[in-house]
Amino acid sequence: MVGAVRRPSRKVMAKAKKLPITVTNRMPDSLMPMASTAKGTQHTEGSVCLYFPAEKKLIAGDTLFAGSIGRTDLPGGSMPKIISSLHEKVLTLPDETTVVPGHGPLTTIGDERESNPFLVKG
Repeated sequence: MVGAVRRPSRKVMAKAKKLPITVTNRMPDSLMPMASTAKGTQHTEGSVCLYFPAEKKLIAGDTLFAGSIGRTDLPGGSMPKIISSLHEKVLTLPDETTVVPGHGPLTTIGDERESNPFLVKG
């Protein structure tokens, strides 16, 4: 199935458990949506990722996972759009940015840039 989410490896899971994340009850001073809901260039039409620059955290939802990306076989999904959006928007973030996916382990932009089979340019 094209765009199916793969289960992260044990190595990825072990790395993710070491990443620090703090949950607070305050809204950060700066919140920058990574994608316009009008363009719908992520997981499905209208989905977004949220980047918190001060905390260097990306709330990726179902767009980016440790070692995988979101499904594109759902209504409004598009493999070319999600790949383009990830390369043009998400991978422009600093390597040390913590990625908080909708489910599964945490990861970083640097780890995904180096090892995610959907994002590594051959």
